[in-house]
Amino acid sequence: MPIFQFKLKPLGHILPWGSTHEQSIHWFGLSDGEYWMELNGASLYEYSENFRKRIDLNASRYVDYYISRFVEDLFELLPHLQEQIPQELYEKVNTQSSLWAYKKELQSCFSEEEDADNEKAEAAFERHQLLTSWIDERTLSSGHLVAGPKLCFFRCGDKISLVWECPPEKDGNIDRWTSTGGEMEMEYDDLVKEIADLSRRFFAAMENQMAQACAKDWGEIRIDKRNLQNEHSQRAEAYRHQIEEFKKGSHAACTNWTEIIQQYTQTKNTSGHENQLF
Repeated sequence: MPIFQFKLKPLGHILPWGSTHEQSIHWFGLSDGEYWMELNGASLYEYSENFRKRIDLNASRYVDYYISRFVEDLFELLPHLQEQIPQELYEKVNTQSSLWAYKKELQSCFSEEEDADNEKAEAAFERHQLLTSWIDERTLSSGHLVAGPKLCFFRCGDKISLVWECPPEKDGNIDRWTSTGGEMEMEYDDLVKEIADLSRRFFAAMENQMAQACAKDWGEIRIDKRNLQNEHSQRAEAYRHQIEEFKKGSHAACTNWTEIIQQYTQTKNTSGHENQLF
């Protein structure tokens, strides 16, 4: 079973964009559907039954949003997915528990300095950002979701670890998601194949969606069918090119790991956490 799963909505369930009197159909809107991921026996982006009972059991089991947005967010990470991180850092973040401990440890190291109202606090914030920004750059965005999962990709050598965290509900009574967190290590080359396969399946599904949309009479709803087809072709070609570059390992990010490790060392020596950082 592929890691990346999705279902496009039938045309009858696609909502046009715009106000009541100026509605239109766009390529992005036609990608509306459900998406989720199958990771080592866990389903990521799947709502728990208890949460669905609270809102509506007829609500979507998985994230209900535009598949194109999910694919775009994933492809934005490709340069960072390609880049290898040092082994000593990889061991700090390649599981859910180690990633959580690492973040908590840094917060403890910087908390007093960042609470100060002076230049020292600003400097501490910048150092803290340096030590965590490389994680953010490898985290799949869920900004369009309430309490959305955070999925990180960490590559080291021929392996890549997928680590996810799912924030609990504020009331603490139920979990929003079926998976509250976890990790899965896999061959890097296998993930490349999975992402290439997602792109192929997505654009094949959109090709069929486009054909149906162009054959349909939308009445007063505006639809520029020629422009729609042109946009589809352009997007498909752009993603095909990105996949080819990804397979070749082109355009990998270039993080200054030496600076990060030096800052780790400085933090260790000045915070009293000698046995916790490295």
